[in-house]
Amino acid sequence: MKTLLFSTFLALTFMSCSKSPQSAATEVCDCYKSLGDAKMAEVITETKECTQLVEKYRKEFSGDDLKAFSGGIADCVTGGLFK
Repeated sequence: MKTLLFSTFLALTFMSCSKSPQSAATEVCDCYKSLGDAKMAEVITETKECTQLVEKYRKEFSGDDLKAFSGGIADCVTGGLFK
């Protein structure tokens, strides 16, 4: 029983850590979009959280995945500027 619980925990942990570059970029994009709804005092804290998300995923991805992640963020930014 303990082995089954531990195996389930490991599987859930592994699945929750693996995120596609596009879904990670969407998470970062949503973080930055939420800044528009924040009060001035909250903006500083939330900007820091968004920046930490970017750094987390930049360390996690490499090669083509990093390019896809960065491209997803760029699409978010340019989409937000021109809509």
